[in-house]
Amino acid sequence: MGHEEVISLDEVRATRHLSQLRQRLHERFDQWLDALEPYLDDTPMSLPDLTTVMWQLGQDLMGRLTETVLTTRMRRRRSKPTLIVPPAIAP
Repeated sequence: MGHEEVISLDEVRATRHLSQLRQRLHERFDQWLDALEPYLDDTPMSLPDLTTVMWQLGQDLMGRLTETVLTTRMRRRRSKPTLIVPPAIAP
């Protein structure tokens, strides 16, 4: 007999969720790289100017990534069914 593996629906959903999140994060990172590209030409830039640009763009990247993670988590949380259980009646 062969070895059988059981895959739960929760595992499939979690895998799909992580795959979608990774895709969204990659899209955000690509947008950030597009914003960085104009600064990567051969024009000389002083270290303070480069530091300022990288700080600002780094803050933007972290904000976008955080927003993406939170939005994805909230969307997933809202899609879960909710059951309201009435309080138990004491005898």
